[in-house]
Amino acid sequence: MKYYRIAIVAPMEYRNDDLVWTCFETLRLAGHAVEVIDPRRFANCLNEDGSPDMSTLSTFVDRFKPDYIGCGNETAEQILERLEATGKGSDAPIRRFVVFGYVGPNNFGDELIFSLICRQIEKRFADAHIQLIGHDPNATLKRHGIVSTTCDRKIDADVMLRGASALVYMAGIMFDDAFEAWSAGPVDPFLNPRSELGGQTTYTLMATLYDVPAVFLGIGAGPLANADAQRLVRLEARCGARYLPRDAETERLLLAAGVPAAQIDRKADLAFTLEDRSIGTAAKEALRERGLEPGGYIAISLREHRTAHENFVDTMAQAIAQICRSHELKALFIDLSPEDVALHRAIIDRIGDSTICAAIDCFADGDLTVDLISAAHAVIAMRLHCSIVANVRGVQSIGLDYNEKIAAYYELMDRSSFLMPMDAAAGQIAEAYDRMDAEREGDLELIAQGATRCHALAMSAFDELERIVDERPMPVLEKRMLYPRDVSFEEQWWHAAERERDEARAERDALRAEADALRAEIDRLRESTAWRVGRAITAAPRALKRALDSKRG
Repeated sequence: MKYYRIAIVAPMEYRNDDLVWTCFETLRLAGHAVEVIDPRRFANCLNEDGSPDMSTLSTFVDRFKPDYIGCGNETAEQILERLEATGKGSDAPIRRFVVFGYVGPNNFGDELIFSLICRQIEKRFADAHIQLIGHDPNATLKRHGIVSTTCDRKIDADVMLRGASALVYMAGIMFDDAFEAWSAGPVDPFLNPRSELGGQTTYTLMATLYDVPAVFLGIGAGPLANADAQRLVRLEARCGARYLPRDAETERLLLAAGVPAAQIDRKADLAFTLEDRSIGTAAKEALRERGLEPGGYIAISLREHRTAHENFVDTMAQAIAQICRSHELKALFIDLSPEDVALHRAIIDRIGDSTICAAIDCFADGDLTVDLISAAHAVIAMRLHCSIVANVRGVQSIGLDYNEKIAAYYELMDRSSFLMPMDAAAGQIAEAYDRMDAEREGDLELIAQGATRCHALAMSAFDELERIVDERPMPVLEKRMLYPRDVSFEEQWWHAAERERDEARAERDALRAEADALRAEIDRLRESTAWRVGRAITAAPRALKRALDSKRG
């Protein structure tokens, strides 16, 4: 039997009488890889004539490599009949992997880690089919060529997880801040949780329903001091989740939360699997446009955070200006997330010297960002993956300790002496840079040793994922029963209220349009010859009537 990769670009409803759902489910039950790209959720994926827009879908086509792209007007049997005549297809069933992470909003670190996970899975499993539970399906389709859903669409996730080979959690994901700021705490899994700890627990439980292993691949955590967060972590562990944390601190926190040691195997950040390559044309052009040369600038990556003191902009401006002038370097502020832009521009304005400062918002282009960091003389960074990418590419770094993960990383690399507290004075930061530059040769050797060690650990994380998948039998997919509703009662009420609101707005707009039309008709009549003649003819009787009424009064 041949197994095919099939894409259907058409609306789909989870209903037994929906042609696209029936086709999709039939093909999946037979072991084929199938993606439905619904034009109601994925913008510009159809041409005006209803055919798939191949320019919009180009990244998806390059990655998924569909044997056939349909428009939802064929049955599964008709599609397979077409494909059997082509000689395409694979002899082996296709394995599906579901990744869960903060992918889509153009955060450089998360986008980088997701791309590396996809690359390694595709290398190790020739016929892999990767899906995502993320945050922006349109952005993910365009950037990575991966079809995804969002955390609120539980039925999509359920369909994805049935028959999957693994649920893979990624990057910095277990943090108290988001859990306390956005979730409902310990009852979150029983509501409609999103991507915080409650959501992670929910999806681990969902995966366990279908005997799908949950693997926390190279993840970070902190501080996990919240007792309810710890309870949720323990619940995940009871489901048999496997934890492959990126540093010793995350391992310690997981153990303290009650995860059995046998389920934890410390690894390293997956960014250490980044492959070496020469600086690309786009980076060279970006540097040339800003009057910069490779090795002639320090890359700056800062972010807004509650730990930054009120004079943080002034402090960083003074420190960067002092470093640049002392070492005859320029500064390139690299926005690794949209949230970085305002802070970076404020510091540039405070420095007030355009001859030594430049900026670039390249968070939407991962390769360009990596190249610009790689071409720097050194980096000063709050963002973790700026430091990691720099070190992987043999570039020195100074970190700012705004979060536990930064301290854990610099400790891992035996470079804690180049980690600055958030309240460090400008002179302290400049002094640390002077010292780092003076120790350049030895420090670069230390960085190279740490990067080599961490690369092996990161690759072993993927080895462990591969082992977990290979030791389990190929998943057998069962036909999914469709139930009367696929959202919570609260969502049903909310959607009903939204429909009532929309109907009321439509009725209001119709009445306004009708009133506007009547006003326009009155205005037209008032401007007409007949109206003017009538007014003139009746003017004398009206005046006579007013005079008589006045005398009677």
